[in-house]
Amino acid sequence: MFFVVVILGLPVYSLLWWLWAHLALRRVGVGKAWRRALAAFVLAQVGVYGLLIASRFGALGDGVPLFLIASSYLWHLIALPVGLVLAILASVVALAAWVVRRANHGKKHATSLAASTSKAATGGGRVDGADGRAHDAAHAGATRGAFVSAASEEGARRDESHGLSRRGALVALAAGLPPAISIVSTGVAMAQVRNFRVRELDVPVPGMARSLDGVTIAHVSDIHAGRFTSGAVLKRISDATSALRADLVLVTGDIIDHSLDDLPAALECLRAMDSRAGVFLCEGNHDLFQGAQAFEDRVKAAGLPLLLDESAVVRVRGESIRLLGLRWATQVRSRRFVMNQDLPFAREPDAFSILLAHHPHAFDAAAKGGVGLTLAGHTHGGQLMLSERVGAGPMLYKYWSGLYMRPEASLVVSNGVGNWFPLRTFAPAEILKLTLRAV
Repeated sequence: MFFVVVILGLPVYSLLWWLWAHLALRRVGVGKAWRRALAAFVLAQVGVYGLLIASRFGALGDGVPLFLIASSYLWHLIALPVGLVLAILASVVALAAWVVRRANHGKKHATSLAASTSKAATGGGRVDGADGRAHDAAHAGATRGAFVSAASEEGARRDESHGLSRRGALVALAAGLPPAISIVSTGVAMAQVRNFRVRELDVPVPGMARSLDGVTIAHVSDIHAGRFTSGAVLKRISDATSALRADLVLVTGDIIDHSLDDLPAALECLRAMDSRAGVFLCEGNHDLFQGAQAFEDRVKAAGLPLLLDESAVVRVRGESIRLLGLRWATQVRSRRFVMNQDLPFAREPDAFSILLAHHPHAFDAAAKGGVGLTLAGHTHGGQLMLSERVGAGPMLYKYWSGLYMRPEASLVVSNGVGNWFPLRTFAPAEILKLTLRAV
């Protein structure tokens, strides 16, 4: 229900923000051309959003250009929240300015009333002779005072006009910055969304046999075959993985983004990956959006070893390696097995084991359970990071990117090679080549 409310609410938030921006810009005198441009931008975003929802539920074909899809994602999930915050701040500032103006107006009115009352109290009819001349001089002085007062009021009006222009600049910033963020971030996203790196890591593995020192693993995660990862990109992923000539290819879930219609292309990508001992995978949350049973049956029917709370033993360099794979449902219940240090596998302390877990929080239980190495994804390296160590990753996850070690075990979390969201900052898409080191 919450998901439905969010989906339906986003275009409503867009229109409410536009209404605020339109009225605020008109109030401070911004021209019609700019207001119309803003209206066209917001209506275009709402229209593209409607097309995306319709295509997702099968009402329309998925023919929306990629840059428009990226723009809609970035508007509704980044720029619009920024716009709502700025609208609130601008409204608070405007309210505070109004309160200050009303208070100053009240003080001026009270001062003027007091001056009038004092003059009436001193009174004065016509004065002759020397006293009259003194009265005339005083009257002239009062007149000059009136001119000074008028000049001061004119200056105050100029100051108030200057204040209005400052408020106008604030409103223009609040209304103009969110579309600017959307446009600029869309340009950045389109330059990076189909690119990925190959990162090589030496991974110390406590307790691993010396005979396995130097074993290589191509760790592939979060392909997200779909809107942002398709066609030639999938072929580049399989070619880059095969070029590593790894002993094992291990895939830690989210091979599709959403639709089972994209599963054949994802399976073709996986089958094209070459390794000496085979390709093995576990499932991720995105894989199951259109039905866990349908996804699992189709992957197994394609002949790919999908490990669902199951294990498989492979021979690498004459040694046995036990591969373990977690179901996503087991990982959703991870609070139970992390707290109880309980994994759904029989413990074999004499076997070297590698756990494939889409979510990296399985590492705590794996380490306690005698699993020497855990591979995971899911986090996308934090996706939107302010630096390699600061941002969404450490805010949301205990483990979010790269190598983590304990005295008894190691964890590697991949940033993922594909995208469900078009923009990354300081969390580049990647395929990992891992070289295991016995310690």
